[in-house]
Amino acid sequence: SVTVPKGDVIRTEPGPGTEVAKDSPVTLVASKGPQAFPMPDVSNQTRQHA
Repeated sequence: SVTVPKGDVIRTEPGPGTEVAKDSPVTLVASKGPQAFPMPDVSNQTRQHA
């Protein structure tokens, strides 16, 4: 998620408000945080060309 910090829970299975039996599994899905991507070098370029 680009808006949720890495490690924060973004989803549970079963979902919120669902009653589950004692000792039944609950899956937590954690955010991977914002993903990095390469940026082109636009130094020494005009705004129009960057």
